[in-house]
Amino acid sequence: GTRNIAANPTILSGDFNGNDVVTGSGSTLSITGNDENAYHVVLSVFDAATTLLDGFTVRGANANGSNSISVETLFIFQNSGGGMVNRNTSLTITNTIFTGNSAFQGGGMNNVFSSPTITNTTFIGNRASNGGGMRNDSSSPSITNTTFTGNSANQGGGMLNTSSNPMIHNSILWGNGTEITNSSSTP
Repeated sequence: GTRNIAANPTILSGDFNGNDVVTGSGSTLSITGNDENAYHVVLSVFDAATTLLDGFTVRGANANGSNSISVETLFIFQNSGGGMVNRNTSLTITNTIFTGNSAFQGGGMNNVFSSPTITNTTFIGNRASNGGGMRNDSSSPSITNTTFTGNSANQGGGMLNTSSNPMIHNSILWGNGTEITNSSSTP
């Protein structure tokens, strides 16, 4: 109860050279200098709700690979989930900022067969072809008191849902180009 996250940020970064330049917002968002960046900053596979990501800034991923890696016998595609990949997981994420991440799918976060609980979190300035802020595939995240703003994508600037059922409460999706795109989903 005594920590001050804003005054004392803890940053998890995939920007190896510290040279990313993020300009614009929403449809004018540009991220350059990220050619050497990590594909993903955080991976969560088979984690339970007791697993907690709390109080971090997650930035600087560039999920632009064409291969996959194996994590706990599951394939993680290098083009999905810049800031965070959740696969078959139900972890808890709170007081976290996802910013300046890019990917083909799920710039800020990519959820596959997952149901994370996300509270008091911000997705700002993330970019992807599909799901700038977040992409959900066969997933049911619970999202409360969370802001999606300034993200960019061809489909689902704020969020893209495919065969997913997100529960969104008391949250803001604004200034993302297209806010939410649903395909076989119920928001």
